[in-house]
Amino acid sequence: MNEDHMNGRESLIQKLFANECSKAELASLFELIEKDTEGTAPEIMTALLQQMDKVPHLNTAASQRIRQKVWQDTIEREATLDDAGRRSTSKGRSIWIRSTAAAILVLVAASWLVYQYANPTQVIIQTHFGKHQSIQLPDGSMVTLNANSKLTYEKDWTDPDSRKLNLQGEAYFEVEKRPGVNAKFRVFTNDLTVEVLGTIFNVNTRKETTKVYLEEGKVKLNLGDGKSSEWHLQPGEVASYSAKKKILIQPEKALDEVVEVSWKDGFVAFKDRPLREILEELAATNDFGFEIKTAGLAAREWNMTLPSNDIVEAMSLLGGVTGAEITKVGDKYILEKKQTNQKNQ
Repeated sequence: MNEDHMNGRESLIQKLFANECSKAELASLFELIEKDTEGTAPEIMTALLQQMDKVPHLNTAASQRIRQKVWQDTIEREATLDDAGRRSTSKGRSIWIRSTAAAILVLVAASWLVYQYANPTQVIIQTHFGKHQSIQLPDGSMVTLNANSKLTYEKDWTDPDSRKLNLQGEAYFEVEKRPGVNAKFRVFTNDLTVEVLGTIFNVNTRKETTKVYLEEGKVKLNLGDGKSSEWHLQPGEVASYSAKKKILIQPEKALDEVVEVSWKDGFVAFKDRPLREILEELAATNDFGFEIKTAGLAAREWNMTLPSNDIVEAMSLLGGVTGAEITKVGDKYILEKKQTNQKNQ
């Protein structure tokens, strides 16, 4: 490693421990460390490990080598400690080991994971229940991936026809315009293909249906029905289609624009929605079951706003708005009208 690279590396390491690294600087540091993992102190590797979730497009080989190096250092330190060494330096070493273990646990429980399988050119991003994640794509476009969702795309987007993604779940897209090369941007689901040149839109593939809401720009929907059906959306319009059920809701003005994309800001807004549908939407991103025991309660429509990633708080607010008594049994919520209210009905 030449002197300039060494100085740049040390400068970035200082900023790392000061928690002052930008995403671009973190990416540069990861690349430098990848080339010199053997000469990198364990404390630096641990700090890098804890910052890995801030660099969505980190080279997979680099991330694997960093994880392996931290884990190996942990094992070697434990193995080389004799009884006297353990007594004399137990406090300092235990702190380092705990911090390393915590870093590994942070990765295991991270809100999203990037997997690379047999095909080294493909990126797969998966979010856990209760968490959503923002990702910068190779062309500079931004995606906010909702909880319990999956996004797949190729790493190399140098070809004008390479801006293609596969989506399961829900995502909010802010597409970088590429007018000079007329590069299309396409999102594929099981039901249809959303094609744009530069726009902001939301795609939801839950309930065996793909629902598209256009916030800004223009999109073209190519229906996955074996025909050449196309629909064009205008800003503020929403449309949905199910190839399995052969159900199409043609483009129409959204009842409430906030309702369509509120999840990306940490809450979900409902307008004239039956209680059962509200619970189904919460369950899709928070992994729980539910049962509505009181007749008539499931179909009653409500207007409310609930936190999307705090199910305990959401259920507390839901009970307050609906007047339902909510009891949790295992991973299941039981809802029924309170006895005091039932006497008046």
